[in-house]
Amino acid sequence: MTAPATVPGALGPDEPRWLVLLWTLGPAVVPLLIGMVGVLDGAAPSDRIWWGLAATVTAVAVAARIRHPVACWLGALLVVLSGPLQGSSGTVLLLAFVPALPLAALTAVRPPRTSLAAAAATWAALAGVAVVLDGLEERATGAYTLIVGALVLPGTAVLASWLIGYALFVRGRYAQALVDRARTLERERDTEAARAVAEERTRIARELHDVVSHNVSVMLVQASAADAVWEHDPARAREAVRAVQDTGRAAMGELRSMLRAMRGGDDEAAGAERRAQESLDRLPALVEQVRATGLDARLAVHGDVSGVDPAVGVSLLRVAQEALTNALRHADARRVDVALDVGPDAVSLVVQDDGRGLAGSRGVDEPEDPARRGGHGLVGMRERMTVLGGELEVGPAVGGEGPSVGTRVAVRAPLRQDAAR
Repeated sequence: MTAPATVPGALGPDEPRWLVLLWTLGPAVVPLLIGMVGVLDGAAPSDRIWWGLAATVTAVAVAARIRHPVACWLGALLVVLSGPLQGSSGTVLLLAFVPALPLAALTAVRPPRTSLAAAAATWAALAGVAVVLDGLEERATGAYTLIVGALVLPGTAVLASWLIGYALFVRGRYAQALVDRARTLERERDTEAARAVAEERTRIARELHDVVSHNVSVMLVQASAADAVWEHDPARAREAVRAVQDTGRAAMGELRSMLRAMRGGDDEAAGAERRAQESLDRLPALVEQVRATGLDARLAVHGDVSGVDPAVGVSLLRVAQEALTNALRHADARRVDVALDVGPDAVSLVVQDDGRGLAGSRGVDEPEDPARRGGHGLVGMRERMTVLGGELEVGPAVGGEGPSVGTRVAVRAPLRQDAAR
């Protein structure tokens, strides 16, 4: 047997079973007691039958008022209205107050406009019953007694029932609003968590691409160079192999440092080492690493690099790394120039090669606009500049003979990250 439902706002779902049963079924005892008085006081058998049926129907209506408030209110009201038809008098007036209990239950779950209409109908029905019963009495009743019996007592009972029901209605609406807000906050929290996970995955993918792609590209070029001169120039081949080893060690060091930082395991010394590896101070070593592959890589620095915000420096270093990687892997370039200019409010970086250019290095099915291509490198550049509030331009090299000669990557970012906010 399932526990009866409760009026919204009256009892919570975690209340003891006995308290729920008492709240639900307890008031049903009242019409039964009134019915017993009416049966014992009834002179005619028809009166006793009516009292028994009326008390039973009203008790059922009161007991079921929570699950079916409208039907129970109508049932109790019809029982009261049927009283004068039987010619009952006296204690029938006590039974006339019983619809007030289903009225409270109806008010607790219906809008105020509906509950006020039900309260007015209840008051009118009770007043009408009182007037009819007074006319059935053999003895005359004073005007004061009639007013009290027909208006004041029924009106007080109806008003009290409606106020109690409306208080439960307001409390139920407030509780439902809290539940809805909690669900909304939970959905927002889940959405925010999913967004944070997606952003973190993107950031990890971007960092891995920046670290792995450049170093692997350098290793492939050096390995190819070693294979090409292995027979006739062993010394140069050994230098290329050593360069592969050095690049591999550097890549492993960067990966370990990055993974340690992602796990939150950086101590002070490791953090300082990782920041040094990811600062603009490493740009000359990066250019030298590319130059060691045989590509004529040149670097020009203007301004004080130490004034660049570390977060901005990391992004610029990654952009330079990606642009050099593209020149090394895809452009078939012979020369690449890197220019870093640190101004009072902004820093700009330009990487330009003399290779095949955008049209020559793109795939057959790729769009001509480099910003719309699917490679992770250009996407990573654009994301980094968006975060910093900077600008990214990818196009033909300045001075090249048409769009198929040379590629120019230019970025401009605020000197400090907080300036972009």
